[in-house]
Amino acid sequence: MPKVLVKEVPITPLLYAEMDQIALGTEIRNNLSAYDEMEQWEDRLKEFIADKILIADKYWKYVLQRILDIVEKIDGVQDAQIDRVLANAHKVIYISRVENQILEPGVKENRDQMQLWVA
Repeated sequence: MPKVLVKEVPITPLLYAEMDQIALGTEIRNNLSAYDEMEQWEDRLKEFIADKILIADKYWKYVLQRILDIVEKIDGVQDAQIDRVLANAHKVIYISRVENQILEPGVKENRDQMQLWVA
């Protein structure tokens, strides 16, 4: 049977740290949502280039198609990166909220301390 240790840990600083993580994750999510407007401009640029490809002569058709291919490649990579960062920001927020629930003291007399059982 493993030895059980009782350790009292102040939870108030831990709760503050968790709240800071929630705030940071929310700020990351909000900052990245500001890129939505740029995404719209990027989509308009792709549509413009695609329209010009239809009426361009052979040389410019090739040049414009190459530009469009590069813009779409960059857009795909950026979108994937932003999606991963957003997903991780959501995970940080979720984990921090779960940890806050775990850290809620069960003893009403001492709201600043809780017992952690370490095996």
